Amino acid sequence: MALFAGASALGGLLYGRLNPRMAVERQLLVLGTALIGVSATAGLIGSTPALVVGNGIAGGFIAPLLIVGYLAADARTDPTVRTEASSWINTAINLGAAAGSGLLGATTETTAPGTALAICAAAAAFVLLVSAPRRRRAVR
Repeated sequence: MALFAGASALGGLLYGRLNPRMAVERQLLVLGTALIGVSATAGLIGSTPALVVGNGIAGGFIAPLLIVGYLAADARTDPTVRTEASSWINTAINLGAAAGSGLLGATTETTAPGTALAICAAAAAFVLLVSAPRRRRAVR
């Protein structure tokens, strides 16, 4: 957990130094896809060193995803409802974390931890794919 949190802080600091030219919605898709890919790869490899390294790399995407999520909500909402938009971002993060933790816990009961992580990454990829048509319209 410390590695994950430290990597998140470092990722946020590094991402803050960048000046990406793509729309924040596209940044969300790229960062989310990278996080899912790293998590799935670490899970499929399944060894303890791969899971430790994968967890560290995955953590590096968390703060940038949060930053970009809040920026996207800010850019897409009227200034009078930005606090509400930020609250919805918080709600989505907490819902996703709770669902992911529950799924990971349930699958770890019957499979290896790496397999459970890969299953969770597949579930996240499914959510990303289901929302992609809506996101494609928003990015254009």
